[in-house]
Parts: sequence; structure tokens; C-alpha cells
Amino acid sequence: MRQIKMYTKRSKEFDEVLSKIPSKNIRYGLLAVFFVVLCTLISSFFIKYSETLEGQVYIKKSPQKDVNTIAIREEDYYKIHNNQSIIIQLNAFPYSQFGYIYGKISFKKNCIYHKGIYYIPISIEIPYAIKSKMVYSEYNGVGIVTIEKTSVVNHIISRYYQR
Repeated sequence: MRQIKMYTKRSKEFDEVLSKIPSKNIRYGLLAVFFVVLCTLISSFFIKYSETLEGQVYIKKSPQKDVNTIAIREEDYYKIHNNQSIIIQLNAFPYSQFGYIYGKISFKKNCIYHKGIYYIPISIEIPYAIKSKMVYSEYNGVGIVTIEKTSVVNHIISRYYQR
């Protein structure tokens, strides 16, 4: 059998694509990737991560005294301290229209314990936009308590060692 040999003349552009990648391009590419990873690691030490707890908030209005409490599970009770900030979003007042209500843990020792849940009193300042529309005596919503702010790296490491 006769073998047919085919000869083709390739263009310069075609040879350039198929040829070896210059070491200068590889060096700069690896340097760029290393620089991006290094910048990400360094910035993760400075970016703060807020660890939070969520709990149900109850606001009961009466002519004598307003009672505001947040329900916290028993295992999270020891993470709460006086004067920690709370961000509250009431179910009856959507965030997009009325915003958040800000408050603080007032007296942790004056809490009520019932079936694995602590009801901790909170002090809040209700904005006028919400206060003027409060017609009912009881409201509830979600409260987010900021426990601590740590760097992202510390948070990842602590989660890894908890397992």
C-alpha cells in the first residue's frame, strides 16, 4: 500500500498559537494569581464579621408601662450581656416602608424563664413614624442581637475547631 504524504504550509499566526507558551507569560500569570490570593488573605484579617442571635421580640403597650422583651433560647442566654444592641423588625410594619427599630438589652437579670426560653427585657426608642400608627396593644417581630465582631479569618478558624 502506498502512503500518501500531505504537506501543508502553516501560517505564522497558526504556528504562534500552537507553539510553546512563553515563560514570561507564565511567570506574570502566576504572580498575578499569587497577588490576588495574598490580598484576599490580608483583607480577611481586617474585614469584621458580626456574630448575631435572632429572637422573637414582643412589644406590649399599656397606659401604665410598655413591656418589651426578646425571647432567647436557653443555650444562647449566656452570650447576651446588658447594653448589647438589638435591631428589631416588626411584622406589622414592613422594613421597606418604616425601617428598623434600634434598642438595647436593658436588664438581663430581670428575665423570665419558661420552657427553655428566656424572655429578656429590652429598651427601645420607637420612631414617630411607627408610634403614630400603633393602634393595637401587642406587636411582635424579629430581633437581631449583635454578640461580637471578629475578623473573617478568626470566625472561620473558630468554626473549624468547633467541629
